[in-house]
Amino acid sequence: GKLGLEIGGKVIKDRKDRVAFLKEHAGVPVFDAKLDDLLPKPSKKVKDGIQNAQLILITSQEIDEFGESDTKLARLQMDSMLNYLRRGVRILSDHGVKTIILAADHGHLFADEIGDDMKIDAPGGETADLHRRVWVGEGGTAEKSFLRTSLASLGIDSDLDIATPW
Repeated sequence: GKLGLEIGGKVIKDRKDRVAFLKEHAGVPVFDAKLDDLLPKPSKKVKDGIQNAQLILITSQEIDEFGESDTKLARLQMDSMLNYLRRGVRILSDHGVKTIILAADHGHLFADEIGDDMKIDAPGGETADLHRRVWVGEGGTAEKSFLRTSLASLGIDSDLDIATPW
């Protein structure tokens, strides 16, 4: 009953599904772990996984979780988390990893809390899905306060539109 990501006929719902999809399509041996598995010191299982893989995926949700739940706590913890990431990169390097790419799904703007006067309303029409950062549906309005476009214009075979704050 909700919108989701489907690739090649397979629905990808969560981290477990994303990792499984990567392993199935990477074309090389993949080892996956969480940042916590590297720190403070990786276990023998993690060390062996790093040594035996050609692609290593390390994920972390801590920064995202802080930013989603408590902006004040996120601000206080950000420097600690960046040090945590640095240590993880150093451990990977110490275990022979030559190329390390850090990626994020989105960022957080640490400004004043957003008041009701700074929020936008959903554009109306027929809502297929609604989250904090995006509306997906049909019909409704377009306004200067948000980006509204068709999913088709983004290369997705769909009649739905998307609206998201600039």
